Amino acid sequence: MATLIDEVVNITITRDSVGITRADFGTILILGDSVPGIDPNLKTYTSLAEVTVDYGTNTPEYFISMHIFAQPIKPDKILIGQKQNTDAAFIDAYNRLSLSNGEQFYAVVMTSLVDADVLAVAAAVETQSKIFATISADTDIKADANNNILKQLNALNYNRTYLMYTERPTDWANAAWLGRMLPLQPGSATWAYKELIGINDNSNLNATERANIKLRKGNYFTELAGIEVTFLGTMVSGEYIDVIHGLDWLEAFIQENIAQLLIAAPKIPYNNNGIGLVENSLRASLQEAVLRGIINQDFIITVPDILNVSSANKAARLLTDVKFTATLTGAIQNIVINGSVTV
Repeated sequence: MATLIDEVVNITITRDSVGITRADFGTILILGDSVPGIDPNLKTYTSLAEVTVDYGTNTPEYFISMHIFAQPIKPDKILIGQKQNTDAAFIDAYNRLSLSNGEQFYAVVMTSLVDADVLAVAAAVETQSKIFATISADTDIKADANNNILKQLNALNYNRTYLMYTERPTDWANAAWLGRMLPLQPGSATWAYKELIGINDNSNLNATERANIKLRKGNYFTELAGIEVTFLGTMVSGEYIDVIHGLDWLEAFIQENIAQLLIAAPKIPYNNNGIGLVENSLRASLQEAVLRGIINQDFIITVPDILNVSSANKAARLLTDVKFTATLTGAIQNIVINGSVTV
């Protein structure tokens, strides 16, 4: 659903090879059903102690919160929403909470690991500027057998859902990963090779099993050079999580800056000077994305000359054909070294 700012400043960023929710890009929604009688709206928690008051110490909501808050740079807050008795399924709870509170969160983790629930929420998130983190212990995933949940999600080519394979799903490594990464500046770090506090390597994957998970664009947690870290850092489409996170931030940042220009200026004249003000705002936004390591410095902006603007657009006070192209900075995640030694 379009927000008001989408109506005023409409922006689309496409990813070759690939509305502002105004969400805090570090805020996580935990969607659960342990205490359906609690407040039907979202509730904010700033510590594990606060979560304990409502959810005790033996519920999925508690354990997910524990792993999120345990990370070295933890989020300032999390949100928890409950599936109510009036919600037929988790997707009904998500749609209800997202409709009324969607601007308050960026990432979603759900206590249900049932395939139907995961597929339904993943489909909903795919239409929004959010990400969904799920987890599974289905051994068919590492065997690439049957119609397992990773294979289903991968076939759907979703850019906004990632799945973590583990033999202990109640460790909630998918949520710990969110807690570890979302407090960082969007797009400034890859999601691969990250240590997660409180998560231990338990998958014991062999080379074939790792290859099967990689084939379907899944993720896992294992030991590398004596340190337990995350692999591979991708959505089920194969797109890197940091790319999606960074581009979501960039889209929101551009929209907000243009909206602030419209608010602050008494009037933006419909001439080349006014068009130049829009161009300068866009340039400043892109330059910030360069500083954050999301795009390279070689971006190009094109804007229309006033002589080429239609009378209809002038009458409607609508400026179109403001465009930019940019290249992602990308990241090095695998290295090949060739050497020779002589005696």
